[in-house]
Order: sequence, then C-alpha cells, then structure tokens
Amino acid sequence: MLVHLRQLRQKLPELDRLFLADPAGILWVSEPENPKAYGKSYAFRDWYRGVSAGWRPYMSEIYLTDRDALAVALAVPIRDRDDAVIGILASNQRLETLRKWLLPIHVAGGDVLVVDRKGQLLFHRMRSGPAHLNDYVHVPAVERVVRGENGVAELDDPVAGGVSLAAYRWLPSLHWGVVVERRKNVALQRSRMLAAVSTGAALVLTGTLGALGWIALRSERKTVAAHAQLEAEIAERGRAEEAAAAANRAKSDFLSRMSHELRTPLNGIIGFAQLLELDVLKPDQRESVEHILKGGRHLLTLINEVLDIARIEAGKLSISLEPVLAGDVVRSALDLIRPQAAARTIQILEPAPLRRYVTADRQRLQQVLLNLLSNAVKYNRQGGVVRVGCEDGPSGRLRFTVADTGGGIAPEMMDRLFRPFDRLGAEQTAIEGTGLGLALSQRLVEAMGGTLTAKSTVGEGTTFTVELLLADGPSLQEHAASAVGTHNDAAPNIRGTVLYIEDNLSNLRLLERITARRSGVTLLSAMQGSRGLELARDHRPDLIILDLHLPDMRGADVLARLRAEPTTKAIPVVILSADATSGQMSKMLEQGARAYLTKPLDVRELLALIDETLRHKEN
Repeated sequence: MLVHLRQLRQKLPELDRLFLADPAGILWVSEPENPKAYGKSYAFRDWYRGVSAGWRPYMSEIYLTDRDALAVALAVPIRDRDDAVIGILASNQRLETLRKWLLPIHVAGGDVLVVDRKGQLLFHRMRSGPAHLNDYVHVPAVERVVRGENGVAELDDPVAGGVSLAAYRWLPSLHWGVVVERRKNVALQRSRMLAAVSTGAALVLTGTLGALGWIALRSERKTVAAHAQLEAEIAERGRAEEAAAAANRAKSDFLSRMSHELRTPLNGIIGFAQLLELDVLKPDQRESVEHILKGGRHLLTLINEVLDIARIEAGKLSISLEPVLAGDVVRSALDLIRPQAAARTIQILEPAPLRRYVTADRQRLQQVLLNLLSNAVKYNRQGGVVRVGCEDGPSGRLRFTVADTGGGIAPEMMDRLFRPFDRLGAEQTAIEGTGLGLALSQRLVEAMGGTLTAKSTVGEGTTFTVELLLADGPSLQEHAASAVGTHNDAAPNIRGTVLYIEDNLSNLRLLERITARRSGVTLLSAMQGSRGLELARDHRPDLIILDLHLPDMRGADVLARLRAEPTTKAIPVVILSADATSGQMSKMLEQGARAYLTKPLDVRELLALIDETLRHKEN
C-alpha cells in the first residue's frame, strides 16, 4: 500500500499528505509516513463522516492543523470489482497549496473568491491565512452561493465598499462556491463575460481536485518502471524507520526512568503519611500529616502532568475511546470539587440532567473537567459562582461549559492560556498551581477528537468550552453484579506469607508497616532479584510483590524466571513499581503478573489485594 501511495504522490507531487484507511476509519498507512498514527481510529473526523455518509467523494470544511495552518481534507472511497468499499484514500491539503493551484485564474479589474460551505475563504489573490478566514462570510454574493444559488447580479460589497457586479456558482461535487466580482464602473459585457469566468474557475477547481478521485480509484493498476530507484528509496526509508524507532525507544526509556526516579521517593513520603493518618488522634498531629499529604500529592500531580504531556508529545499516551455518559462524568467531577468550593463559599450551578453519550476516555474526560472546575474555583472571587453547562452543540457534538465570576483574563494574555508553565502572573499570588493543567487538558481533549476553547471578559469572568463528538449509548446487556464490599481493616482471618522484592529500604519499611496490620501475614523481603528467586523457591510464599528496578537484574526477568520454574510458576505475582507507563503495565500483565500497582501506592488498595489473594489461597 505504501508503494502505491508513493507512486500516486510522484504523479501529484503538489499533494501535501496522502493516507489510506479501512472502511471503519482505522488508519493503515500514510505518505509521508507517520507510524505512530497507524492503527488509530479517525472515525470522529469530518472527512470520514462525510465520505462514509454516502460513500462518495467528500471535501471537508476548513480546519486548523496542529501546525497552525489552514487546510481541507479530500476523501474518496476505494471500491473492488464488485463495487464494495474496501478502503478510503484521503489527502490533507493546506490552503497555501490550493492557493498555488488557483493563482493562474485571473480576472482583469476584478476578484475571484472561492469559499467553503460556511462561506469561509478558501482562495483570494490578496488575502490568506486565519486572520482573513471570515472576511467574506457576509458578502451578499457569498451568502447566495452558500445557499446553492447560481447567477449574476449587482450587489453591495461590504468588504471593498460600494456596488459590485458579481457572478457566483455553486459546485455541488465539492460543496464549494466560486464568486467573481468586478467594480461596477469597469464592468463591461457583464453577464456573458463574468458567467464565463465563473464557469472557467469552476472547471479548473473541479478538474484539478476531481483528478484525485479518478487517480485514487485506479492507482492500484499503476506500476513503476524504475525498480532500482524504488529499492534504494525503500532501503533509505528502512534506515530512517530504524532511526525513528531507536528515538522512540529512547523516549520510552526516558519516561520510564523519570517515572521511577520521581515516584519512588514519593512512595515513601505519601505511604508513611497515610499510615500516620490512620493512627494519629491529636488535632495538631492530624494537621501536620495533612500538610505532608497535601505537599506530596501536589508533587505527584506535577509529576503526572509533566509525564502525561511528554507521553502525548511522544505518541505514547494511551487513550481508550468509548461511549461515556456525559452526566455521570460531570456529577463525579462536581462531587470531587464541592469541598474546595465550599471552603471559599462559592456556589456551583449544575446543568439540567441530559442523558447524552460522548466519545471519550472516561478517566481523561473527568480529569479535564476537574481541572477546569478547580481553576474556576481557585481563580474566582470569594463567594462567587461557577456555572456548569452540558448541552447539545453543533455538528453532532456535545458542549460542556465551565464559567466563573472571577477577574477574567486580559485579551493580550489569551494566546498564552494553553502554554505549559505559563500561569499568566498567578505565580506571584498565593494561588497554588503548576501551570500545566490547561496545557494538558487541551492536549487530552484533542486526543479524544474534541476541542477546548476559552473566552474571557476582564472583571466579569472566564468561560471554558469543551466540545466532544456525540456517541450512541451502549446496548442494554445483562452484566454480572460485582459486589465491592467495604474494606475491613481488621481482617482477622487472613493468613499467609508475602515476599517483597525491593531494593529501596524506605519502601521495604513501608510494606512492613502495612502488613503489620495483618497479624496472620508473614513478610519476607529481598533487596536483590537473585535473592528473591532463592526465597521464592525455598519458602513458596502465597504472594510475591515485585519491583521492576533492581540492582542485579530487571524485574521483568525475575517475573519470567518465576513463571518458568515449576516450583514458583503458580505463585501470584503483583508488580509494585514507580514505572506508570501503560506500555510497561500491559507487557507485565501479558507476561503473567496478576496485577500492576503504581507508586506512590494506595495503602487500602494494597491491603485489599493482599486480603483477596490470601483468602483465595485458603479457599
């Protein structure tokens, strides 16, 4: 498939990017190549929804790329001999590229405009870029052509001023409009000449872009004669792919190491603080413990946000898109933010119940909403109001809004709003923050196929808007009820032996204190992988808790040897590691780990896992 795309791009070198997807919208391959996007679903994109609606060629509306360039996407279905759709060929075209195609069209003393179905400017000889996108939306000739009308008329021109003679034609195959305008005092042979020019422009557009569809349907029949050159190109591409893969491995190793080095000391801080919280009784002691936990969790939040942004930029962040009931996520986020709002006597106005599903990752969507709500409370005035909205938006989307009554943001600062570590001067106040929340939230929303925008008025407040694609709700199925009981801290009947393989002394002491709450549990410990293997063979523990970063061998190798030896292969192994990357988690679970817990650990979660494992052993 890649060879065919290269052949097609050789024939049409002006194409910015070509890519192939299957009929469900899963990306197969692209030229230039982008391996990190392969296998991902793009069914939420406008070009896929358009082409799949009737399986006909489709031109998208104008959109802003991740490199701040205006572009459109053209998609055409690929059919087999039985006329069944077997794939989609699509191309992303920057407006600057289209501009080069259309510059040869010239009207003496007049202007040629090409607009999309919303009236947004696709082409003008003198105007281009985001600043001029909506210059002609309300020009009468444009309003007429967007309604699908064709004709010639004398109309007001609010952009140039005065009255112009305009010819306009709608191109239904592209959903674009062509408008030719000339000042009235130089208009000669008005109808015939302008109608002819309009028709000519339409033919240039239709012929140039229509060629894409014609070639796409027949590209598989084309062959390339220069095999030697192609083989050299493939070899060079292979070397480039190998270098890119090495760079990606280096990024993954860096993220893994950073996650481990930063989370390991925090595990001791937060873990021991949680134990103190369970025991302390005096108010002043409890307050001190709360300060330790607050500081530790703030550091953990900062680490998580930095690593999440790094993962997104490296293409390593795992996003699980599924139908999510919007109202449930909003309520969960509101429940978490109420104590913070109550402390500042801020009133929260909730949205009316709306049973709508959106395409999202539930955990990440809640993370975004919680961040927006937290900001709305933190940067609000004392006794202010936070208004939360959830309503149907345009183009099959659901709109979430979070509005505050704070001081607002100055217009000159709005373009800095989503920059990492830029707090817009708030770092000089007592308001806590990392400067990463909004930057991460925007990237997460975009990864879920949505948008995050903001508008603000100084002295009145700020409103953030998240728009996500609507989804069909899950089908009604019978689910087995999973009983989740309240954790019993006493658990007097739990008995067994636990082996902890960990090289950090602070973490060993922490687990000793945790398991001391189970009088029937015996804890064995090893600070090296080889010693842990010996203890596992000699004592046959009921549970092994394993760190992945050990001084003498990798934790993954310890797990592999435990699974390979007949005397230890049946012992359940739980990974407890500061490496919180999703790829590492998946790999360890595939290799036979029973569970994967991350540091800083949740004491109650670990106790519950120990209880469950040892109860299962007794049964």
